Order: sequence, then structure tokens, then C-alpha cells
Amino acid sequence: MRYSVLLPGIFALLIISCKPAHKPVASGMDGIAEKYVKLVLEIGLYDKYYIDAYHGPDEWKPEEISEDKAKNFPSEELRQKAEELLTKLNAIRPAELDEMEKYRHSFLYAHVAAALGNIERLAGVKMTFEDESKIFYGATAPKADVEFLRSEIKEMLTSLPGQGTAAERLESLRSPFIIPSEKLDTIMQVAVEECRRRTALSIDLPEHESIEIELVSNQPWGAYNWYKGNAHSLIQLNTDRPSTMDYMVNYLSHEVYPGHHLHLSLMDLDFAQERGWVEFTVSPLYAPLSFIAEGIAEVGGSIIFTEAERTQFEKEVLFPIAGLDTNGYSYYKAIQKQLSKSTTYLRLEISRAYFDGKLTREQATEQLMNDLSYTNQRANQALDFVDAYGSYIINYSTGEDLLHQYINRKVQGTYTPQKAWEVFEQILRTPVIASDLQE
Repeated sequence: MRYSVLLPGIFALLIISCKPAHKPVASGMDGIAEKYVKLVLEIGLYDKYYIDAYHGPDEWKPEEISEDKAKNFPSEELRQKAEELLTKLNAIRPAELDEMEKYRHSFLYAHVAAALGNIERLAGVKMTFEDESKIFYGATAPKADVEFLRSEIKEMLTSLPGQGTAAERLESLRSPFIIPSEKLDTIMQVAVEECRRRTALSIDLPEHESIEIELVSNQPWGAYNWYKGNAHSLIQLNTDRPSTMDYMVNYLSHEVYPGHHLHLSLMDLDFAQERGWVEFTVSPLYAPLSFIAEGIAEVGGSIIFTEAERTQFEKEVLFPIAGLDTNGYSYYKAIQKQLSKSTTYLRLEISRAYFDGKLTREQATEQLMNDLSYTNQRANQALDFVDAYGSYIINYSTGEDLLHQYINRKVQGTYTPQKAWEVFEQILRTPVIASDLQE
């Protein structure tokens, strides 16, 4: 297997073959993995968004540093540590490993390479949107035809019933299905339990797995899973934008069952605890795992619900709890489904242009409001996300597309819900990276 990482600016093309040019050595990946975890934790001292989760030994955590010291990023020292780990990984013969260890080797190599890329970013190297996504996630988002997407979205929005601008008409369709704030907690508890019940029909959930749900505000994201270790997660929902009924099941299947909470719990229990693979005690945000994790979370809802089952559950169970009328809901969902892919890809292209400096913040805000009918608040929240997380946005749409393609390819001609779940579970329980799922 060959890995190519294209690094911009001062980088050279890093092409390292897993066929060793050195004397064969025993695996030695445990020692490499420990040093990788410590490297990631050290990088995290200088990047507040970098560490998504850590549940390894407390003694591995580096001491906190002062604000003054944080300004002096030790790029040379950290770069040397990462390059030494890549050299050691390159000296390992994949042919001498069993199948799961081969996946582990690929996973470790890709994650050390991504850590090296983040070191260079923090050292001041400017990356394009495409270069960053390739380095961090091992994937890039195909460039879409912006004018075609604009035309398609405009045509759909123009056909909406009612008076006023497209944004006003879309909001008038949406507003009857906003969950009252006093009902939000109950709706979430009922919906997450249904997601859990459906997930448990196909997989034995980890013993003692548990979640907490918390409502927050003033965040650049809509919802977040903070995995705490030992099959426990804190789930946060950002209340800056009121949640509609159709969003709730999607959010909970993404963040909890069978999405992030289940995925991270299985990796922790299967790999970190059972196998002693310590690299699975840390989750850096800018890493190939994020691409797979977001793909799993995006696909998960369609694995446990058909569209008809989900709508029935919403109408028959959630709507009465919320005290909302279902009249017009099916039409609203159909409109949202029509708009979904086109608006997702156009937002990605606007984010790409903004990240690459081809659009000012004012221009990007204007495009989000004019082309996607975003409110000013929502447009700025979308750009805050890019400011905080860069090219991470590709992991949702491109990750979902790749997982759907992989699952469809595996069950082609013999599709059943059970077969789709079997492939999905295989992804959940294997340390894959994007290249493992590509044709």
C-alpha cells in the first residue's frame, strides 16, 4: 500500500512506501502508538480545537502552559517527533501483519501524517482548502458547478407557496414545526430512546454505555458529541437556532445511536481496552478518523429508519408530545429533501472560496443569504465554523457519499436492511481510513 501526502509551500511531496527499504523489524506499533498519543496531546496545548477526546492515562497529559509560552510554538521539535514516527512505521512490513494489524498500521501512519500537517499549519504554513482536507482527512471534496447549484436552488425556492422573499416563504413552511423550548428536553429523551431501541435490534450495545444531554448556546456548530471514555458521552445541542421536528431525529441518530457515541464507544472498547491499542484513547479533530466518523454519523439515520418509518415516528409520537399540528409536515419534509443535497454542496463551495481567500466574509455572508436563504445569524454561524475548523466541513457530505457508495457496492443486487447493517457494523468495528473504502 502506498500513501501520498501533498503538502503545500515549504513541503515536498511526501511519498513513503510501506515496502521497507530498511531491515525488517518486529511490529513495534505499541511503542509508536504511545508516542503518537503524547505527540497529539502536546500539539493540543497550542490548538484549543485539536483534541476532540482523550481518555487515556492521566500521566500522559502534558502540563498546561502559560499564554506567553503558547505563543512560541515548538515546530521543529514536534516536526522531528512526527517524522521519526513515520520513519518507524515505514520500516514495518505490512505483509508480516494480520489483517486487523494491517488496518492499524495504515490508520497510525495516516494519523501521524495528519499530525505532521497540523504542526506545519500551526507553524504558519498556509494551506489551500483542498490541501488541508487531503492532509488531515485523506480525502477531498469534488468541486461542484456553483452556477448550476444556484440555478437549481433558485428554481426550487421560487416554486415555494406564499408571499414574500424565498427566505421568508421557507421560514413560513418551517416555523410551524419548531419544537417549543419547554418541550425540547422531553422530545430529545423520547427520540434518543427510539434511536437506541432501533440500533439495539441489530447490535449488542456496550454494557453500561450512557449519555448526558445538555443544551448550550453561542457555539459555531449545531450539535456536538464529547466522548468521555468507557462508553459515556456528553451530547450538546446548540439552541441558537430553534430546532424543528425533522432535525431532532437526524441530530440524535448522528450524535448518539448509531452515530458518534456508538462508534467511539466501540473503538474504545474493541481497540483501546480489549487490544490495548492506545492510539484509540485520543481523538484529534483534524485527522482521518473524523472523515469516517462523520460519514458514519450521517449515514446512520438511514440505517435504522426508512424515511417512512421516521416520518411516522415523528408524527405519531413526537408531534403529540410537542403539541404541534402535523398538517403540512410531509410537504415541508419533501421540500427539505429536495433542497438538501444542493444546498449542502453550495455551502461547501462558498466555504471553500471563503477559506481560500477568494471571498471576503462580507461576500460569503451575502452569498449564503442570497443563494441559500440563510438568515444573517445563520450565515455568520456557518462562517464561524470555517474560521474554527477549516476544511472539516467536507467530512459531512463527502464522508456520507463515500460510505453510501461503499455500502451500496457491498450489497449490490442483494440489498436488505440486514445486509446494509452488516456492512455498516463492519465499518464501525474496523479502524478504516478513507482509502480503505474507495474503489
